[in-house]
Amino acid sequence: ARQHLKEAFQYMEQWGAQAVCTRLLHDYPDALNGSSKRKAEALYATGAGSIDFKTVLKASQVLSSEIDLSKLLANLIRITIENAGAQCGYLLVEGGPTGWTIEASGAIEQPEVNTRISIPVANNTTELALAVVNYVSRTRKAVVLEEATQDQRFSLDPYVVARRPKSIACYPIVNQGQLIGILYLENNLAAGAFTPERAEVLGLLSGQAGISLQNALLFDQVKSLNRAYERFVPKEFLKYLNKERITDVKLGDHLQQEMTVMFADIRSFTILSERLSPRENFQFINDYLGMMEPVIRKYHGFVDKYIGDAIMALFPTSADDALQASLEMMDKLAEFNQNRTEDIRIGIGLNTGNLILGTVGGQDRMESTVISDAVNIASRIESMTKTYGVNLLISENTYARLYDPEIYPIRLLDQVAPEGKTGKIAIYEVLAGEEPEILALKKEDLSKFEKALLSLKLADNARANALFQEIVLKNPGDKPALFFLQQSLQS
Repeated sequence: ARQHLKEAFQYMEQWGAQAVCTRLLHDYPDALNGSSKRKAEALYATGAGSIDFKTVLKASQVLSSEIDLSKLLANLIRITIENAGAQCGYLLVEGGPTGWTIEASGAIEQPEVNTRISIPVANNTTELALAVVNYVSRTRKAVVLEEATQDQRFSLDPYVVARRPKSIACYPIVNQGQLIGILYLENNLAAGAFTPERAEVLGLLSGQAGISLQNALLFDQVKSLNRAYERFVPKEFLKYLNKERITDVKLGDHLQQEMTVMFADIRSFTILSERLSPRENFQFINDYLGMMEPVIRKYHGFVDKYIGDAIMALFPTSADDALQASLEMMDKLAEFNQNRTEDIRIGIGLNTGNLILGTVGGQDRMESTVISDAVNIASRIESMTKTYGVNLLISENTYARLYDPEIYPIRLLDQVAPEGKTGKIAIYEVLAGEEPEILALKKEDLSKFEKALLSLKLADNARANALFQEIVLKNPGDKPALFFLQQSLQS
């Protein structure tokens, strides 16, 4: 038996199963002698023989290679539970004013680790022993309890009293002298589950966790900062300026490109806002804009700026995207009005042309914007929706760039000189956002409306007057027809 034991010891030693060798030495000291015994005694004396360094190294490599915070938290919980022999584990991070929060939790019987859960630890007596966490937070010393209920320091903790946990291990995660996290583990199957060997493994892993967690937290802050900047500076600006990060943008960076510009404005908002409190105004605006912005993004556009209740958006891909977004915005507005006692209306103007997209301002305060005559014309066209009593107008430039204008309910409306311009441009009404009966009659009389416009242009006021009268009598809701009827009568 002694010979077989020695042979087994040698094979175990060659295999690298140092923990088994140490156990054999402890249980059969007389049977093992010679060089194998001396080697094992040396390992046992230093305490190194109790640790599987290959496992620790592999675990450390997994932690050090992960920079994404959620994945790191999941790996950290999973690795420490497996290597420490715990049933469950929690990773705590200090959350500023809210104090410590649980950011990850896992259990041996659960395949998934819950991360980024941000459960406040303060006054939480159902998840873990607060007294243990507070002690580690205050002293930055690890706590390993063989029988939690028998330790006088923590026996009166509400969680310990109620749950009567057996083994608890709680380790500070420190990096460069700063406490950045706390690792909390439990095993309630047996007392003394966290042996000195496992405690040493936890100590090694918590050291690597400190470096990895600090890096992941910093990387997460950078990502959060970039996401915050994208709320104020559209990420599309970075894309078209060929910049990877907001920090790469410099004053004067610009790009020239053809885009379709949208202006959308709420009708009579000043009168509406006077009936609302400041809080109600903010809520109304955010509800409205929060409903419209996803529609713009759906059709590959992005919001350049909000001007009070108005939206200025850019569509770099096609005029059709801008028009389809406008039509869906009208549909969304109808849904929005269903929950209101008083309907609101909006006017939308579209114009397509070359523009300069870039940054303006000073070195310490700059903003992203677009500068172009196309932008000014889009704004003027939107204001014309009030003049003609319509909801959606597009310029001749936008009309010419539509893939197939015939698929949209469009009619030529007028030739006008936008404010500040000497030359005239054609504008078109896109039939949308009105009562179904009015829209149906407008579509039915498209040909008659065009003939009436042509008669008015040729100064045949009598024929124009007769045609517009027919349209208005049939469809009193056709405000452009009423507008031109009044013009022809005055002429």
